[in-house]
Amino acid sequence: MTQRPGEEPEIREFGNIPMFEQTETGEKRYLDIRKPLIDVLESEEAVHVIAEMPGIEKENIQLNATDLILDIETLDGNPKYSERVELPVKVDPQSAKATYKNGILEVTFKRLESSSRTSIDIE
Repeated sequence: MTQRPGEEPEIREFGNIPMFEQTETGEKRYLDIRKPLIDVLESEEAVHVIAEMPGIEKENIQLNATDLILDIETLDGNPKYSERVELPVKVDPQSAKATYKNGILEVTFKRLESSSRTSIDIE
């Protein structure tokens, strides 16, 4: 926040948490959904997604995954979090294991084996 003499205070975003959005009329509206801080770590056998989401209960976290995307959102609570994470490689969504402790969500997926190249006969 900055304020110059004789001017209205200016409030800007800090980090990855948008606090306000500007409406069509120029007013600032408070946003109640945050984006968690996320790290994606990759090993030879697995992909780990680590999200920092303090202040919520694990029962309020909903996770949905495909082979290339993990959707994280909270159903209830304050603050609310929502984020779509694009995974760096294809994973097996059925292999997902998730833990949540002290505000840190960790989701681990097994990598899918890379497809071998196959020749195709034309009939």
